[in-house]
Amino acid sequence: MATKRTPPVSLLNQIDAFITNPLHLDSRARHFYPTQASCIDKDGNMHGSCLRAVAYDWFEVGKSNPLKAESLYTFGVGKHIELMLVDWCKEMGIFAAHNVKFFNPDFGVSGELDLVLKESPGSPILYGVECKTSYGDYFKTEVITGRAGKPPAPKEEHVMQVMMYLDNFPTLPYFRLVYIGRDRFDRTEYIVRLKEIEGDKYPEITYPDGSNMVNLNLSLSRIYNRYVDTKKYVTEGTLPPRDYTPEMTAEEIAEAAAAGKISKAKVKAFERGELKTADWRCRYCNHKDLCRGMEDDEVKDFVPRYKKGEFCEVDYSKPNDGRKPNKLAKLLD
Repeated sequence: MATKRTPPVSLLNQIDAFITNPLHLDSRARHFYPTQASCIDKDGNMHGSCLRAVAYDWFEVGKSNPLKAESLYTFGVGKHIELMLVDWCKEMGIFAAHNVKFFNPDFGVSGELDLVLKESPGSPILYGVECKTSYGDYFKTEVITGRAGKPPAPKEEHVMQVMMYLDNFPTLPYFRLVYIGRDRFDRTEYIVRLKEIEGDKYPEITYPDGSNMVNLNLSLSRIYNRYVDTKKYVTEGTLPPRDYTPEMTAEEIAEAAAAGKISKAKVKAFERGELKTADWRCRYCNHKDLCRGMEDDEVKDFVPRYKKGEFCEVDYSKPNDGRKPNKLAKLLD
């Protein structure tokens, strides 16, 4: 007669639980990061991260929309691709450094360079490398191959990140911004330098075909000013205004489609109730449900009100459902 045994706890379930709820054993001072860079250009157009999303992270607000384990596995694959590049560059004799950390006290920004290489095994000239990985046809056509009427280009948030690296490591004359597809390993690279114009610095980008372009929408001083603005808000315990729209009206979606910011397929998804915004940053934000449920007049004194459990998740599967009674699981310490 077979004996029934209690099945052991799944290792994969344990791993999934750990990576989606990692242990935090240190109490490091809170910093901003180059990956949170943003800029408002001279025409008032927004580029990069939403300040409200940055503030949520600063306040360590519980995530109403946390990443799933599958996403974190994907990020892990990207990290291992970077480590493969490190090993190969060592074998080539051009490796100089890996994971080089820095801190800019003027703006409270802490960062880490992926890779520093020599131009050749015996060269004294060093340069930086930032490696980005993704997958899918959209990624491929946006940054690697381009598509009809739209040549490939690096993502602006990555360019701003590299601009800050170059500013904090002035001995590095340029960075190579490397893109690799995790599915088919399509790949390309862009060279980014800082170019000074009238007292400010802008990214000069060299494309794979050898052409050059200075992006005047991304100014180093404007990027740093956004960190200054964010620090003012978080010091006061107040949330900044939203830089993007987490829930749009039909008219706003139509305007976004007319401007080429959203495809016809996404317009149809909006009409079916499957899409709420044209802004991809809101769609992928870890705090999107919390942010959608907050009125504009609720951002003042956010920290003490949040500690009291005032803000709740909103169930957007039901029209006009309003606030649910259950509180977000993680409150500020």
